[in-house]
Amino acid sequence: MIKQRGRIEGSFVQGHIGRETGDFYSYYFGHDVLCRRNRPNRNVEGDSDPLFPPISIFNQNGRGYKKRGKQGFTDMKMQSVVTHVLLNFPEIQSYVNLFVNTWGNEAIYTEFYKWLRNYVYDEYSSVQHLQLVKEVALGPKSQVLTMKKYCVNVFKFQTEEVSRNKKTNNSGVYIQGNVDGTGQTNEYYGVIQEIIEVRCSGLPKKKIVLFRCERFDPSHRGTKMDHQHNIIEVKHTRKYRSYDPFIITQNAKQVYYTSYPLRRDKTYWWVVIKSKPVGRIEIENFLDVAYQNDVALVQQEVDVELETTLQHPQHILEEVSDDDILNVEEYPRMRKMNHLMTKNGTIMKMKQLKKKNERMMELKQARRNSVE
Repeated sequence: MIKQRGRIEGSFVQGHIGRETGDFYSYYFGHDVLCRRNRPNRNVEGDSDPLFPPISIFNQNGRGYKKRGKQGFTDMKMQSVVTHVLLNFPEIQSYVNLFVNTWGNEAIYTEFYKWLRNYVYDEYSSVQHLQLVKEVALGPKSQVLTMKKYCVNVFKFQTEEVSRNKKTNNSGVYIQGNVDGTGQTNEYYGVIQEIIEVRCSGLPKKKIVLFRCERFDPSHRGTKMDHQHNIIEVKHTRKYRSYDPFIITQNAKQVYYTSYPLRRDKTYWWVVIKSKPVGRIEIENFLDVAYQNDVALVQQEVDVELETTLQHPQHILEEVSDDDILNVEEYPRMRKMNHLMTKNGTIMKMKQLKKKNERMMELKQARRNSVE
C-alpha cells in the first residue's frame, strides 16, 4: 500500500525492505509455520482423495471447480469418451494390438469399444482378464459432471466461455502426439469448450477428468511451424476433421493465442505462445561439457599465441649484458616499460633505455661528489 503519495519511491523501498526482511526471517521458522517461502502454489492440484486412490490413469490429482453440474451425453460423445480413455489405458494396449492386427486402424474409433466388451465377457473364451479391465470395458456411467475451471499440471484451465472478454485467457490447450516420419513430434492445438468428469462402476471407485476441445487442423494448411525462429501459427478458421475432441487433463499443457495487429494477410492466423508453469523453471538445454574446461582450453590457446607472436619472424636476437639487466631491475620505472616496437615490429628500443640508465647513473655520481 502506498501511504506517501508525494514520494512514491520511498514507499516502494520500504515495502521491498519489509518483504526481504520477512523472507530472511522465514528461514528460522518451523516447517509448520505458514509463510511466503512455503506458501502453496495458487494452481496446486490438491491432495489425493482417500475415496478415490490412484489407479493407473484414474483418480489422478487435480482440483476442480466447486460449482458443478450434471449432464447426459449423447451416444456419439460417449463413444468418443470411451474410445479415448481405452486407447490411453496402459493395461489395454495388448487388446488394442490384437484388434489392429485383426481389423486394422480404421475401425478403432467405431468398433473397438464394442469388440472389447464382447471379447472380455465371452463365456466360451478361456483367456483370463483383470478385474480392472472388465470394469473399464463396461464403460462409464451415462451421466457426467461438468465444471468450468480445473487446475492440473500447475496450470489453471478455463472454458472458452469463462475466458471470453477477460485480460487473461486460460482456454488454450495443446497435447503432443506421435512422432512422424521426419522425426518431429506432432502437436495438436485447440480451445477448451467443456470440462467433464467421468466415473466408472465397480470398486474401488474410478474417475477421470477430460477436456472437450475444439481442435485446429494439424496439417500444414492449418498449422505452420517455423523451427528456425521458434514460431508456431494456427489458422483458427480450419478445424480438425476427425471427431476426437476429448483429451485427458494430465496430458494437456496450456497455450495462449494472439493475433497479428497490423497484418491483413494474417487475419485468419494466430500465433501460439506456450505458457510457463507457475512456480517452476523448465530447463530444455543442457551443457555437454563443463564450462571450466572451455576456459582452460581458451587460456592455453592464448598462451601459445603470445609465445609465437613475441618472437622475431627472422629469429634475430639482441645481445644484452648482465649489467644492463641488473640496472633495469634496479629502477621500478624501467620495469614498467612498454615493449615499443619499430614499424616493422622487429627490434625493441633497448638502446634508448640504456642511454637513460647511463644518464641517471651519472647524475647519482655527481650528487655523491658534491656531498663529499
